[in-house]
Parts: sequence; structure tokens; C-alpha cells
Amino acid sequence: MSRTVNIISGADEHLASHRMRCVIPMETLNQYTTFKTKITKEADEACDINIYHKHFNMSKNLSDAVMINDLTKVMFDMCDDWFDRELGEYYEGMCELAHVITCNTPNMQSRIYEVTGRLAQICADPITFPFHAPEVTKAAEPSLLWYGHALNIFSIVPYFEKLKNLTVITNTVLNNSKIKAKYWKPGLVEKVIDLYDIVLIPRIHTPQAKCKSMNRAVDALHAGRFVIAESEEVYGELVKYIFIGTIEEGLEFYRDDPEAAYTMIKNGQNYVLDNYNHKKVCEQWVAAMNYEDYSKYGH
Repeated sequence: MSRTVNIISGADEHLASHRMRCVIPMETLNQYTTFKTKITKEADEACDINIYHKHFNMSKNLSDAVMINDLTKVMFDMCDDWFDRELGEYYEGMCELAHVITCNTPNMQSRIYEVTGRLAQICADPITFPFHAPEVTKAAEPSLLWYGHALNIFSIVPYFEKLKNLTVITNTVLNNSKIKAKYWKPGLVEKVIDLYDIVLIPRIHTPQAKCKSMNRAVDALHAGRFVIAESEEVYGELVKYIFIGTIEEGLEFYRDDPEAAYTMIKNGQNYVLDNYNHKKVCEQWVAAMNYEDYSKYGH
């Protein structure tokens, strides 16, 4: 017997989390399962399950979640730690109302449990980039890429003066003669990533950063790129497949041992294909939707 699922999001394809946690889950649930899934901007009490995504239209989400709580299964998806920030009250309220909470990483799961006492179900961020065969250049200056939201650009700015051959793709205009800048639009990074040798992921020095997803490294590996990430706390799962350490150390490793770099990428592709493919992540969503969280009822 099929069940109906309504994913509630006020975002669109311009937001990565909307693509990873709404669009791909909808597509895969409809492809691989008997769940009939749609994305809308508000709750639908006629659906068996309503999944709230992030913090769009907060007051309506909270009031609707109260009204439909006895009519449908209410789920709330968290993919960033907002608890101690300006949206914390909303996130705690939605976690209290939801029958099931979902998140994308073990660190985020631990944080939710710390704040709410409830065990969120992990539904990983799936691969979103196209596959490219691994490539390692022996050029003296490999081409470097950083991409991301303008809110996080502070993490790469200190390297504008230090690094040669750096391209930055983000959703703001950059005027800096030391780098090549491209204005982000949907599909751009996916289209051009094979033109670059190394993807850089500098550490973000905020308390919430440890709950970040590994999706940037997962996608870059799938696209055949070498990854240098500075945060072991976030990217430790991929330690065999990416370089974890300072960007300077990672570049030195890449130049000194291109064969090892190639092997890391190749093995990393196999790992992410096994663990972050769409069908496997879809199975995680199905398990979460079938989960009964008795801690909500104090049992």
C-alpha cells in the first residue's frame, strides 16, 4: 500500500540543501519506493507524512505542525546547527512537535540529542555532482577551486594572497586581482569542476561548523578531484581518500606524490559511490519515515 509524503520547503534549486534534502529525496522515493512524494510550501493534512525542511515561514510552520499533529506523521529535517543562534527557538519548537527528526550527519545527530534529548535519524546528503575519471596533474601550479555560499567566503579569503591559480565560485561579486572569480548559478560548479585539479575546503571557525555535512568532499571525489580539507572533525570519515590538514601541507603532498593522490581519489570514488548513492540514501529516508520515536511521548 502506497503512502503519500509532502516535503515542505520555501526554497528552490538555488539552495544546496533544498536540492539534497528535498528534490533528490522526492525523486528517489518516487522512483524506488511506493511512497508518493511531492514538494510544496505548506502542510497538507491529507498526506500520510509531512516533512518540514529548515526555517522558511517559521510562524506558519509551527502553527500548522500543531494543527496536523494528530492527523499525519510530522517530521522535521535539520541539516545545520541553529540551536544557539537567532533561530534556536524555532528549531527547538519544531523538534518538540515532530514525531520524527532527521538530520544529515552523526555530529548533527549528537547535537540534536544534546539539546532535545531525542534521537534524530540520519539521512545522508547524497551525491549531486557528475562522475569524472580521476585526474592528477604534474604541473607546478595545479588549478585550485573553492566554491560555496558568500556567508562562508571568509574561510578562503586569507588564501587570496597566498595561493596561485585559485578560482572562487560564489553568489557574490568579487573584485580581487589575485584570484579568478565566477558568479555562482545553478549547475555551474557541476559543469566546470572537471577543469580544476584540487578542491579546497578550509576550516570554518564557528561553534556550529562541526555539524556541517561532508557533501562538498563527497561530490568532489565523485567528480574525480583531489580534496584538501582542514577539519578532521567534519571530514574524518574520508581520511583515507582526502588530505586532512592545512592547505599548504595538502598541496605539498599532492605535488610530491601524485600517484598516492590518484589512488586516494580512485578509492574515494568507490567509497562514496557505495555509501552516498541515491538509492542508499533513499533507503535511509524510508527507514526514517517508518521510525517510531517513543521518546517524544516520554516512554
